[in-house]
Amino acid sequence: MKAQFFKCITVIGLIGILLACEKEEIPVSGINLSETTIALSVDSTTTLLAEIAPSDASNKTLHWSSSDPAIALVSPDGMISGISPGTATITVESDGGFVETCRVDIFQIIEHDPIDKIQFGASPFVAFDRNDNLWYGGYGGYGGLYKIGFDGSGGQFYSLNTDVHAFAFDSENNLWVATHSMGLLKFDGQTWSSYDTSNSEIPTNSITSIGIDNNDKVWMGLSGGQNKVASFDGIQWRTYESEECLVEEFYVFDIKADRQNNMWFAHYNGVSMFDGSVWSSVITDNKLTGLNVLGVDEDNESNIWFTSSLYGIFKYDGTNTINYNTKNSDLSSTNIQSIMVDEKGNIWLGLGGGISRFDGETWTDLNYRDFHFADIRASAIDSKGNKWFASPTKIYELKD
Repeated sequence: MKAQFFKCITVIGLIGILLACEKEEIPVSGINLSETTIALSVDSTTTLLAEIAPSDASNKTLHWSSSDPAIALVSPDGMISGISPGTATITVESDGGFVETCRVDIFQIIEHDPIDKIQFGASPFVAFDRNDNLWYGGYGGYGGLYKIGFDGSGGQFYSLNTDVHAFAFDSENNLWVATHSMGLLKFDGQTWSSYDTSNSEIPTNSITSIGIDNNDKVWMGLSGGQNKVASFDGIQWRTYESEECLVEEFYVFDIKADRQNNMWFAHYNGVSMFDGSVWSSVITDNKLTGLNVLGVDEDNESNIWFTSSLYGIFKYDGTNTINYNTKNSDLSSTNIQSIMVDEKGNIWLGLGGGISRFDGETWTDLNYRDFHFADIRASAIDSKGNKWFASPTKIYELKD
């Protein structure tokens, strides 16, 4: 009996020791992702890292999924593959039901090299006509304009023997060109017309910018010692002195008409607006000067956005301005060269080191490292919603 008793005691003791030695189950208390937003090009990959807390949790199994595998795939170890343009949500779930998500924007990028006779210059400009032909030209190396079909095939070069600062199309698809030394040019698809100091009331042959209002009146920023604003309705010219239009002695870099036909003028010291009767100036909340505003545009809610190569980007609602910069937002650079608003209300910025998109909440950067964009100077949108960006060396077509 004693032997059996001691055997029982020994077995019970061993079981107790084994139970004591068995590792205590440590539950998962949370999960963190390395990124909450990712921008990726088609046919590219990146790996999303997930960190489980605590680090010594017993079960570190993760389950990955994509909201739209036709846009972005995700592997069991978190590697994301870009399949087609669009937006998808990557979800990871850990033991205990903890879930985190990451927004993934997939872009398709098509590069277009310089074509035939025209070479990209230091300050390129691009725009689409009413028939979806892409036109490009610029200052510093062009000497003309190039028109290329919407499908990317064919094209025609127009030699102008002068640099082009900007151009725009009216409602009848007439092309109006602001030139460096030949004044204002008009092309109706067949014939070129010239308006200069010898045959019109324009005070200078050097025009820095151009915009067309909702009534097809052409507005111009002038230089050549005449830093003023001029307008031309096809018959009559009118010139506004620099003090009157509040541009002081500075060039006008960009001109846009809003939905109410107010005209907005971007210049070195800020933004001026003309409502048809009165000129006014947009004053930033912090009274910044020397903004060097290169671009201006209107969003879907009638807010005016303008860029500053020194202070980032500003949103103006008619009363107040909000400044987004590298210190108070995820904007990656203040070196902003161009701005445009797409049909969804997204703000697109051309940067010295790439492209940035702002949807009102999230900034998405398409940087040089991942997308090989460099020094974006101009931008335009075609009728299908594709975005086009011009640098001194290439034109990029972007599908999102």
